[in-house]
Amino acid sequence: MHAKCVVVDDARALVTSANFTEAAQERNIEAGTLVHDAGFARGLRVQFEALVQAGELRRVPGLGEGAGP
Repeated sequence: MHAKCVVVDDARALVTSANFTEAAQERNIEAGTLVHDAGFARGLRVQFEALVQAGELRRVPGLGEGAGP
């Protein structure tokens, strides 16, 4: 599996195959779904946070805990 996931908030998450590239947006056939499920969104966020704590992932500067608009 090579999914891309974005936890929108603790109620929604976007899970997609799409890359953020020109080819993916203009030439490839990609699919995704917006999941409206608080348990799923929280579980995905917790999984990402555990990977950060384990040193497997790094936070994007300016995003994450306490990030504002």
